[in-house]
Amino acid sequence: MSTQPGQLSGGTDTTTGASMTTTTGSGGGGGSAPKADPKALFAALESDFVAACASCHEPGGVADRPFLAPPDRYQSVISWPGIITKDSTQSLLLTYPKSGSAHTGKNLDAADLKDTLLPKITAWLKAEGAAIADPINEMKPSIAPVAPIMGFNAIYLTPLDPKLEGVAITFNANALTDHTLELTDVQVHTTTKTGVHIVHPLFVIYPKNQEPDPDPVDNFSGFDSYFDPNTSSDLGQGTVLLDNWVPEAKLSIVFEVVEPYTAGGTGGAGGTTTGTGGGCKDVAEFMTSAQPKFQSSCFGCHGGANAMANAAVDMSKLSSDPAAACAQILNRVKPADAPNSQIFITTDPSGTAAHPFKFGGNQGSFDSFKTSVSTWITAEQ
Repeated sequence: MSTQPGQLSGGTDTTTGASMTTTTGSGGGGGSAPKADPKALFAALESDFVAACASCHEPGGVADRPFLAPPDRYQSVISWPGIITKDSTQSLLLTYPKSGSAHTGKNLDAADLKDTLLPKITAWLKAEGAAIADPINEMKPSIAPVAPIMGFNAIYLTPLDPKLEGVAITFNANALTDHTLELTDVQVHTTTKTGVHIVHPLFVIYPKNQEPDPDPVDNFSGFDSYFDPNTSSDLGQGTVLLDNWVPEAKLSIVFEVVEPYTAGGTGGAGGTTTGTGGGCKDVAEFMTSAQPKFQSSCFGCHGGANAMANAAVDMSKLSSDPAAACAQILNRVKPADAPNSQIFITTDPSGTAAHPFKFGGNQGSFDSFKTSVSTWITAEQ
């Protein structure tokens, strides 16, 4: 029979030009319908996507969300939070850059894109969502699978319990080989209001179009730890080596228990506090070198206007109680290694860490911020 525009004919998607892969079933019907290769679909639309969006969404772009970072734009975009979702209709690319939203750049439903680029992006995102397997255990709390950024990552626990708003697990990811993913500086960050009780976190790899593959070593078997409010603490030894990694796979964490904790605990077995939680050593230097920079660059969100940002790092008392604000921010810096502090890694316009503010792409403004704030950080040694 003949095919209509957009239908499948042979091994090619006639809308995108992307190759298709076929999965063969075990029944007598001869197999299942062909599946689109998400990476091939992206390759077919990449040049148009870059032309429409890269001027804002490359590192240094004014959009502060560099999800089209070269040279590997595909890895960059699938790693950006909220873009690849199992239900593709919930992707940020399909819900935000649309007419009537707060998006100030080029909208995907603009007259010149709605019948060209938008259908291609929709088909690609649908293929990405279809390639994500169902959760390994729907009865246990788990983080939706995400493609890790090769570098700094922050996974917030808010979706598991609204009371955990702002509580996060952070780590640096590095693919040592095609089959080995190393996670270092794995830490739990609590908020001024809420700590967290974590039992048996299990890291799970989600290869495309394959079943989830849990950490074969089960690094945190028997782990049961309480993390006090207003602390930054290592998760276990702070390092995880996953030798079941697959390139372009996604990563999830399944918990036996993850729940808010507010009592005055000790940090529990396996939770080693690295932040002070009790205050800064040099509040005077904080007020001189850092406070004005945080006031002008960060307070707009972290001062209370953005609930998630405020919960993650509470700067609401930046003026009224600088010592309290200093103690909060101290949990996201490294006095012995100021340049590698989270507050710099996440806001650097030239970096790829996911953070909604990167000085509007202005490297000079960031460098000025970093120089001044580093003076205070160094004084905290």
